[in-house]
Amino acid sequence: MKTISLTVDILLLRSKRGKTELLLIERLNDPFKHCWALPGGFVDYGEDLEDAAKRELFEETSIQIHSLQQLKAYGTPGRDPRGHTVSVAFIGKTDETTVARAQDDAKSVKWFPLSDLPPLAFDHREIVSDAEMLDIRRKKDALNASFNQQVLKASQLEREIEQLKSELSSKDNRISDLKEESVRLTNEKAQLVHDNSELKSLLEETKNQVINAVKTDNSNSQEQIDELDNYAVKDMQDLLAMTALQLATKTGTKVEKIEIPADYSSIEQALEQLS
Repeated sequence: MKTISLTVDILLLRSKRGKTELLLIERLNDPFKHCWALPGGFVDYGEDLEDAAKRELFEETSIQIHSLQQLKAYGTPGRDPRGHTVSVAFIGKTDETTVARAQDDAKSVKWFPLSDLPPLAFDHREIVSDAEMLDIRRKKDALNASFNQQVLKASQLEREIEQLKSELSSKDNRISDLKEESVRLTNEKAQLVHDNSELKSLLEETKNQVINAVKTDNSNSQEQIDELDNYAVKDMQDLLAMTALQLATKTGTKVEKIEIPADYSSIEQALEQLS
């Protein structure tokens, strides 16, 4: 009865002077005697695949490695002249200080630049190509992830900038409104001062008219003089009340009660305080 054999192959990589190198062995036995190939060999019955790969790597190159990553299985009929053989490929990495020595069925070992490999036995060239494609896909995925992260950061930064612009615009509008309010209040204050000045002049004119009437008309009786004086005082009281109400209206002050003096001097003092 025909059976299928199971083998493992190992791609051990290192970086040296910025270049990626691959460890190959020169085969000591047939098939592909004296050809370069990946380290590897048959899996023992009951043996774990990764353990088998580590064992074969050590037996042929004297290198011990603790971690390997499974790449792919290769089982195309005819890939091995000895019969139908399925091989599971593994990838490992080491540094340039690692020393390799040929052992077992390896005649020699050598590091080759990944970009300048010799002809390889079996389908090992295909295995290497698949490993290169896997590395390219990983780098592409990492680049895409980095690009997407940068796009996300740029989008977030743009939103923050727009928010700051909106806040600055609102503050500018508020400052503009405050400036307009300041100008309005200044104008109203100037108008109020002007109005008070006119009222004060009118009050002074009324007072003078009363005094002149008393001085120039000696025929007036004391009763008439008192009547004119009362009239003038009442007129000034009205002007004082108007001034107080006008000031309260413009300043938004609530007027509960207005105390009106009964003599010239007190009215003048009140007007001075209002102006």
